[in-house]
Amino acid sequence: DVYKRQELALGFLAEMEMAPNSAPCPTRVDKEDLQSLFWASDSGHRNPDTVAAFFIPGSGEVLIDQKLDLGNAVDLSFLVHEYVHVHQTENGPLEEVDCLGLIEAEAYALQAAFLRTHGFPREALMFDLVGQLQGGCATKY
Repeated sequence: DVYKRQELALGFLAEMEMAPNSAPCPTRVDKEDLQSLFWASDSGHRNPDTVAAFFIPGSGEVLIDQKLDLGNAVDLSFLVHEYVHVHQTENGPLEEVDCLGLIEAEAYALQAAFLRTHGFPREALMFDLVGQLQGGCATKY
């Protein structure tokens, strides 16, 4: 049940003091549509397997790949990650942050913590490393 899994994700974030005040129910979308929406908002290199979920700040929607099994902690961790972004936008527009990589680093760190608490240390390490790379913002010097 999506609502029970959503509550598990939000309960974890509440324990970490990172739960959004208002969490949208995720909308399941086709992988191709999810990829198109994500890459339309990002000028990075397109890779069809890189996006499992996506938060759209303008509309407040959380989109997830329709094939994600939210009964699986690894798949549910993507929802945790997106809810971190929902919480972050409640504290101001993401565009006003000097280093957008820090926004992603925080979301990846909480995603990893969620995975560790659910018995997935190997997967958690992967997200920790990705987050650390994202958080390495360039300096002006």
